[in-house]
Amino acid sequence: MFITQACCMITPMTDDKAINPVINELRRDIDAIDDDILQLLHKRAELARQVGVNKNGAFYRPEREAVVIKRMQKNSPGILPKRSVRAIYREIMSACLNLEQTLNIYYPEHGCADCQMAAWLHFGLGPTYHPCASLEEVVKQVEMQPSSYAVLPLSAETASVLSILQHSELKICGEVGLDARRHYLVLGDYETEPSGDDCTYVLLPDSRLNLTQPEQLPGNGIIREAGLTTSVETGMRLLPLNGHIKQAELQQAITILQNQYQDLRVLGSCPQNLTEF
Repeated sequence: MFITQACCMITPMTDDKAINPVINELRRDIDAIDDDILQLLHKRAELARQVGVNKNGAFYRPEREAVVIKRMQKNSPGILPKRSVRAIYREIMSACLNLEQTLNIYYPEHGCADCQMAAWLHFGLGPTYHPCASLEEVVKQVEMQPSSYAVLPLSAETASVLSILQHSELKICGEVGLDARRHYLVLGDYETEPSGDDCTYVLLPDSRLNLTQPEQLPGNGIIREAGLTTSVETGMRLLPLNGHIKQAELQQAITILQNQYQDLRVLGSCPQNLTEF
């Protein structure tokens, strides 16, 4: 192939200092800030490690992470969008948690191309990720191993996931929404504490029964539309309620539902989805 000399000419890099000294000065300021950020990150990591040494119980606390992220988004004073603040602190906390204990995250490899993305968005890059051949294998691994969590695709595998939720002792401790159509649940053996903005999932055994009217339940808007899922195959309905299971108002709502659905199962509470797109 004939290549002309003109095509092979390489343009030398421009000397920013010679053309625009302002850029060079700004970059020196950025470098200095980067050095400060790195020192502060190491200081934060050491404090997180000390928390882990003195912590009793679960190392991974999704409610604590939710509080931190929302606080930083609220207090962000500059031009960074909230989704960027969330992504930055997601990775900071993921790296710090990894110093305390490495989490193992399991997700189905086939039939759910976005499951790994949902897992990354929720847990960051700190954990070790394990793709599995089936939903049942995902749950089996998490039930056998401590410090492990499952990410299941609610939208893509509704009937299978609801069946798993009906029989497994694992608790819902997180949720991830990539968009309005793609919803994922995080399962583990950890029961979260209230974060101030939570959702509690309950499983109704028969979606053909008339759902209790919202006005019969305490509070306004206690039934959340996002995540409400019905399986035609199994006849089950997954019902998300605004609030935490430890809150008196939500306990009252669940008691009312239990009077109507004797086989109702409370699947766990978790912070409301933090992913923003």
